[in-house]
Amino acid sequence: GGLICAVDSSSGSSQTYQYCYDGNGNVGQVVNSTDGTIVASYAYDPFGKTIKADGVYATENTFKFSTKYQDGKTHLVYYGFRDYSAEMGRWINRDPIGENGGSHLYRYLCNSSLNSIDLLGLALYAFDGTGKKHDDWTHVSILRDAYTGKHVYVSGVGSRWYSALLGGISGLGGRLRLEQTYKKLVKIYKNGDHDIDIIGFSRGAALAREFANMIYHKGIVEYTKSFVGEGDERREVTHGNVIDCKPVIRFVGLFDTVGSFGIPGNHINIGIRMDLPPNVLNAAHAVARHEYRREFPLTPLNDPLIGQNFKEKVFDGDHSDIGGGHEDDQNLLAIPPLMYIYNAGKSVGVPFGTLPTRPWPYKQNTTPHDLTGDWKFTFGGPRKNLPAGMQ
Repeated sequence: GGLICAVDSSSGSSQTYQYCYDGNGNVGQVVNSTDGTIVASYAYDPFGKTIKADGVYATENTFKFSTKYQDGKTHLVYYGFRDYSAEMGRWINRDPIGENGGSHLYRYLCNSSLNSIDLLGLALYAFDGTGKKHDDWTHVSILRDAYTGKHVYVSGVGSRWYSALLGGISGLGGRLRLEQTYKKLVKIYKNGDHDIDIIGFSRGAALAREFANMIYHKGIVEYTKSFVGEGDERREVTHGNVIDCKPVIRFVGLFDTVGSFGIPGNHINIGIRMDLPPNVLNAAHAVARHEYRREFPLTPLNDPLIGQNFKEKVFDGDHSDIGGGHEDDQNLLAIPPLMYIYNAGKSVGVPFGTLPTRPWPYKQNTTPHDLTGDWKFTFGGPRKNLPAGMQ
């Protein structure tokens, strides 16, 4: 189900119809909202083919099986990403997520509706750590690949050679990444993907927190531009179409949040709001116990409001042990924080599937990395703001 009513203006005057469903979510009856009379009733075979259609509105109504739109000429049922033929009892095209969804044309959700979720209806926004790209196999990229719905991956600030110095030191490029990701969010949300999940590592975790604030304060607004006036009076005008003023964020998963946007090694984060807003329902934060660089100040989670489920846990290891940033030198310390965020998300409905296998095996030791000596302008710890009672 999901369709509540429809307004038909084809006759010149508007008429509202209410939809009633059977136990499988198919439209069983259509009711005229003016006088309460049943204007259409339907019955279906097991594959969705209409075997009974009675009533004055039965032919005109285009929403029947699964409340999806059915084309009057082709009789195909449109699901957004795939078209279904009730006549043949199968999909016309293959799963849009490729082999991850399977190539079988006769099944849906991998024949497991409890463990798999349709592509339409959810999206992940993944912000990676400083200098990290999609093929660096951080925990953000691993969870991105495990996510069974749409995902938007955002590489870390300083991930290109020409921005590595300023991006790595000051977080240059963070605002541009946020604006670009917001535009993608609006497009995806407009198409029906309303379950929002966000993950981030390092400065990417800080961007994830700011992105949640952008969504809360701006809502989902589609901006368009046009020109008004003529000659010297001609000017560009921006229009905002509000799609949703109160979007909800289901889950925010963070790996060792380090901001330092604008002033290196400082908690003054220019333009970055670190407190998670009220529209975040669930959040989990994995924190490094053995990070000794003062230039990597931690920002713990803010206290949750009533109805919010926030949790935070300190793990052995340095900053990149927690976020999986040591690539081929990563050891076993990376596994617990990865599973912590993975399980925290799964427990609240985030559709994480099977975790992909890294191209490099984990080093078989549990010695925390210490990169203090690799940073030319660094000072020893302890780092700032480790949560009280978690040292």
